[in-house]
Amino acid sequence: MADISFSNPHLLWALPLAAAPVIIYFLMRFRAVTVPWGADYVLERALERLRKKLFVDQLLLMVLRTLAAAGIVVAIARPLTSRQSGSAGAVQGSGVHHIVVLDDSASTLARVAGGGATTIWEREKEILHRLVTSWGRGERWSLLLAADEPRWVREYAEITDLDEAARVVESLEQPGEESAALGRALALALAAAGDRPAEIVLIADDQASSWTGAEDALPVAAGGPRREVTWVRLSPRDRDNLAITGVAVSPEVCLAGHPCTVEVKVRSFASAPVDDVSVELLLDGSFAARSSTPIQPGQEATLTFTISPPEAGSHRLAARLPDDVLPADDEAFAGIDVRGRASLMVCRDPAKEGTFASAGGFLTLVAEVASRTAKEGVPLVPAAPLVVETCAEDCSAAALQKADVVVVDGGSRLDPDLVAALALRVDAGGAVLLAPDPGIDVDAWNEAFAAVGLLPAKVTAAVEGSPGMEPVRRLPGSAAAFHSWLDLEPVPGQSVVLRSFADGGPFAVGLSRRGGTVVELAAGLNARINNLVVFVDVLPTVVDLVTLVMSRASHPRTVQVGEAIALALPAAGDVAGVTFGIGDAEPVPVEPAPVVRLAGGARRSGLGSFLLLPRDSAGGAAERVWIGVQGPRKDADLAALAKDRETQAAAAIDLTTVGSWEELDRLLERRRTGRDWQPWLLAALAAVLVGETALCRRFV
Repeated sequence: MADISFSNPHLLWALPLAAAPVIIYFLMRFRAVTVPWGADYVLERALERLRKKLFVDQLLLMVLRTLAAAGIVVAIARPLTSRQSGSAGAVQGSGVHHIVVLDDSASTLARVAGGGATTIWEREKEILHRLVTSWGRGERWSLLLAADEPRWVREYAEITDLDEAARVVESLEQPGEESAALGRALALALAAAGDRPAEIVLIADDQASSWTGAEDALPVAAGGPRREVTWVRLSPRDRDNLAITGVAVSPEVCLAGHPCTVEVKVRSFASAPVDDVSVELLLDGSFAARSSTPIQPGQEATLTFTISPPEAGSHRLAARLPDDVLPADDEAFAGIDVRGRASLMVCRDPAKEGTFASAGGFLTLVAEVASRTAKEGVPLVPAAPLVVETCAEDCSAAALQKADVVVVDGGSRLDPDLVAALALRVDAGGAVLLAPDPGIDVDAWNEAFAAVGLLPAKVTAAVEGSPGMEPVRRLPGSAAAFHSWLDLEPVPGQSVVLRSFADGGPFAVGLSRRGGTVVELAAGLNARINNLVVFVDVLPTVVDLVTLVMSRASHPRTVQVGEAIALALPAAGDVAGVTFGIGDAEPVPVEPAPVVRLAGGARRSGLGSFLLLPRDSAGGAAERVWIGVQGPRKDADLAALAKDRETQAAAAIDLTTVGSWEELDRLLERRRTGRDWQPWLLAALAAVLVGETALCRRFV
């Protein structure tokens, strides 16, 4: 038996107004005035014969007017019938509220089962498009994207143009790096349905993590009558997914021809061990290295690469896995700033002479090692473009500004002017390297740098040894031997240990301050007491320290999603325009400045870049600076929703599952067996009004 419902039931309160014609009829009778006149008896005799017929006509007129008033109210309330008991009244062409919840999480970028290269997201849009074009004009629809925070694309919008609704579907952008909160999304959909006739369709994959918390969210929203929800359940091609979770370059600022370290983290979401996970490293799109490792289920492995970018400039680095079920997390990017040279300024006390009394003489000797060759004319080491200068008399902030790194050691004169100039250097975005040795006045050292906030860690005491004798400390991966060093107090919270000795003690401690950085070593950079033996293996250690300090003073070229992005423009006046773009998104214009900033960062991961347009076109081509943006792989686990959890979720709602558009279409067609009675009511109302008008003319 057909059930009757109304599209606008709240309007039925006006139904008692249909009694208005009856009330008016009787009120008019009481207001009738009798006026006697001479021929009254003649009229009475004439009306005597028509009285019964007039009574029937008046009664019929009153009924027609009452029906007309009631018909207007009922027609506006829009009566519907459905043959499915307990249904919300979904009727084709009825003005029913169609609510679609669409999975907008990163897992939908996985390849769909049986679809070849087609992704779940593409299949979702295909089903949604066919669903939208199956509705009738005059109906209402809502589209809710289920992501971390569910958001409405359309909310109770009337369908007046099916092409416009289809265009809304086509305009949906590819999901970002978000997970789906299907419980909250369905709760919003159930609340939006209210007491109106509604048809709720969920188009989503069967990822277990998407249903987290659904058992708690759904009963609250479904506290009223149970609603039927149809779930178009889509599954990935397989579930053994691998993901690159991060790429880190150390240091991010390096020297051309010298090695830097790249660490690639890979996580396995497979259900079985993977014996050989191969990762390929590409530099500027060209193959650079490849490595492989076994990974256990649910574990993360780190692969370490060493690369030596040959040319100065901004370079892009990509780490790739072979394509699997979810290609979106098989690649991650990083940016590298490769420089052709590094200038070092060593602050010296003129009274302290001797080649090895200061880092200046030692670093100069280290730089000269790069020019020496073996008998065959082959360089002993890659060229190290270290330009070393000393500053004795004039160590002003302007003089220090010229160098990439300012070095202060035991041979420096720590007067107030120098310390103030160093503070200004750091505040301006510069880098200072503190390399104390046993020749310092510990108290004066701590007091001078602590007063201006440039002391990463307090020096407590010095340990002196003899060359070639114990004790000795080394750095991991380096042949440099330290026969003397300084003990440091425990590193305070605002500082960070950047390098450690092989025995675990801190060697380099960094402190960031405004735009710049200061790094303090626990062993000096001079050979007065043979801290470092100057030979081939020492050069990489020095280059590592220099590039480490420069990296900390530079804005990072690899950031996380949502992290601020900045780029220093030393010659901002020569730049006419700056844009930032990521992937295939439209580039965003940025106002040129000494430091260009994007406070909100990028909304998704990928390879981004600043494009710098020169003010003088004759001065050269546009320059591109690469930025690697990385995001969390929080939706990479494709494990399926367990049957018991599906049963728990279905306990709050009447959940019917289908696996394709064809199944969905057949199911909805069976439900849409009712009728929309509004057109028939309007036709009947027109007939009643015509009859009432014709009957009124008989009394004229």
